[in-house]
Amino acid sequence: MRNYEKAGRLFRILGWLSLAFGAIAIAFPLFTLSSEISQAPVSSFIPLLSLVVIIVLMSILQLKVGAAIKEHKDWGRIAGIILGCIQLIGFPIGTIIGAYILWCLIKGWDE
Repeated sequence: MRNYEKAGRLFRILGWLSLAFGAIAIAFPLFTLSSEISQAPVSSFIPLLSLVVIIVLMSILQLKVGAAIKEHKDWGRIAGIILGCIQLIGFPIGTIIGAYILWCLIKGWDE
């Protein structure tokens, strides 16, 4: 398997994991605070709704970029490098994943 295919696969795995953990992070407060939620005003749900939208959009972006990288598209490589640089912020696991993605996309693209 080529390095860029590994990076594409990793982006797709990260996208699915983001969706799964996002669903858990959203569902947990809803189930544990069910009695308080029914009495809360609608405006108190705006931060939760914003979080859901951000998680879903990032997950879709990761899935699309992963598919584009596996198909060896140039825009996928550029977007993957940008997302890999953003991933570097999440110390220590994100740094390792981001460095691996960057290495695969920079060194392994011309294989």
